[in-house]
Amino acid sequence: MSANLLVRLALGRRLGRLWFTRQQKQRARAAPVIIDRVPHYVTLMRWTSQGVAGLPAWRDRIEEGERTIAEAGGTLVGVYVTLGRYDVVEIFEAPDDETAAEIIMKLQRHGAEHTETLRAFTRDEAEEIIRRV
Repeated sequence: MSANLLVRLALGRRLGRLWFTRQQKQRARAAPVIIDRVPHYVTLMRWTSQGVAGLPAWRDRIEEGERTIAEAGGTLVGVYVTLGRYDVVEIFEAPDDETAAEIIMKLQRHGAEHTETLRAFTRDEAEEIIRRV
């Protein structure tokens, strides 16, 4: 290939990328952005003596928790066994605060853990709140 042809190919690719990028930006400006804002909750758990005695059934309790959250219209994002003050951290989504409270109350009926649940805000949600302050 000649040097002239290589230059034209390189320029063509570059211009093609610029055009494509410009088209993407125009489409992005024209399309409405829909942000799914399902609230997230973080539950910090400490096992009670009853919970420690029932550790062999822990997997069953996690699966039951996942079903309870799903039946209420939520989603279990993750469950993590942790070191330190809390034994387990559970993150889930729920449609609203009332549903989250219902989920936690149903999960605590066994008395296997003490919990503290926090409403978590995404970075975008936090920035929106801060703008209003």
